[in-house]
Amino acid sequence: MSVDRAAIIVNRGWIPAELKDRRSRANELSSRKLIKLRGVWRKGKNIHDYKVPNNPDNNEWHNLALEDIGIYWDLSNYDECKHYYFQVVDLDQSHGLEA
Repeated sequence: MSVDRAAIIVNRGWIPAELKDRRSRANELSSRKLIKLRGVWRKGKNIHDYKVPNNPDNNEWHNLALEDIGIYWDLSNYDECKHYYFQVVDLDQSHGLEA
């Protein structure tokens, strides 16, 4: 068996509504370069637990339904990656814990 395209789902946080259109995010880079992320693995919720469903056709994401995301991005391993996601944690921010 060969997998051409597989992925893990990474939650880097929500973006403000005014940046919904990708063209408005000048600093966002799309790259195939290797990057390092710090964070934790989290268990995904059941897709049917959400009150407001996602609407990928209009780029409306109201919840972190991993199955929706995997299907939208046409991930060959969407059935595996719907169980866990990687939550990025910014360890460089002090969050008011300065001495």
